[in-house]
Amino acid sequence: MASVKTTNSRMSVFSVYIASFSGQGVKSFTIFLTILIMCLCQCVESQRSSPCHRKCSYVEAFQQANCEYRSLDTIPIECNAASYLSLRYNHITTIEPQIFRGFPFLKYLLLSNNNISHIEANTFIGAPQLKSIKLLYNNLQTFDGYALNGTENRLRNIYLSRNSLRVIENGTFQLVPKLEVIDLYQNHLSQLTSGVFQELKNLERLFLGMNKLLDLPEDIFKDLSSLVYLDLSNNSLSSLTIDLFVHMDHLMTIDLSGNRLVAIGNVLNLPNIRLDLRWNSLLQLDNVTLEILTNNVEILFLEGNPWDCICGLEPLRQCPHLYEYRWAVLSPGTPACGNKGIEVKSSDLRKRYNGESKQVKGSN
Repeated sequence: MASVKTTNSRMSVFSVYIASFSGQGVKSFTIFLTILIMCLCQCVESQRSSPCHRKCSYVEAFQQANCEYRSLDTIPIECNAASYLSLRYNHITTIEPQIFRGFPFLKYLLLSNNNISHIEANTFIGAPQLKSIKLLYNNLQTFDGYALNGTENRLRNIYLSRNSLRVIENGTFQLVPKLEVIDLYQNHLSQLTSGVFQELKNLERLFLGMNKLLDLPEDIFKDLSSLVYLDLSNNSLSSLTIDLFVHMDHLMTIDLSGNRLVAIGNVLNLPNIRLDLRWNSLLQLDNVTLEILTNNVEILFLEGNPWDCICGLEPLRQCPHLYEYRWAVLSPGTPACGNKGIEVKSSDLRKRYNGESKQVKGSN
């Protein structure tokens, strides 16, 4: 009975609430809803009438300004309250120095796919919160050594790939010692000075592929103790200096594919490295190199090298940790040698450390 009384009591209260809501409550709710709609409309109207919204799509709540495909030829200073500013796919050719003065909240700046040819000194000064700058797919020919002045406190990533840069001045990146990513992929760099990456102890990823590098100074990477990924692919490197990768204890991947290397010597004495040597000019590997490869390399790619005689790579075939190694053959079981007119196409030479010896498998 007590349970029934409790239930009836709750139903009575609920009935009273409904009755009040259907009378005075409905009127109050209607007024509240009207005020809410008016506020929302006012907020949207305010956003549309903001200075930035006149040129770009601007979301004030997130401080995001999307100015892509707007045929802009200048930086829209009306968007100086943005923390994210995308100016990709416009007609910008020049950026005036200090144009970003007054952009106190800007963190992410996207300037890719324009036709910018020069970045002058102090271009980004006045935007102290900048964390990432993207200038991909422009026509950059010069990047002033003081271009990044004023961004030293926060800048982490600088993307300059697919441009026409021929020189990177000493000191350019030293202004921002907390950099973690430098992307210089596919430019026209033919040489780099020994100090270009000096003091960048936080750098983790460095992209130098698709340039015209002929050689590298011996101490160019000496301060990159945190580097994890290094791309040197598709250059014109024919040799590597002995101490090139010294002190790079965190390095996990080196891409040297598409160069002109005829030897790699003992420069790759790094543990558990992933190494890509495809499409070079390697004819043979000496005993020291073989020992390093069989003991240290976790994943190794050797395809597309004109080996003098693949028989000289027998230690790799006998490595107990090597679980797969494929050869191009003249006939089943007969390795092809470059001096017989057949290019060796060994592929995906991999070695994994898992504490177990696995039998080497050969296939055509």
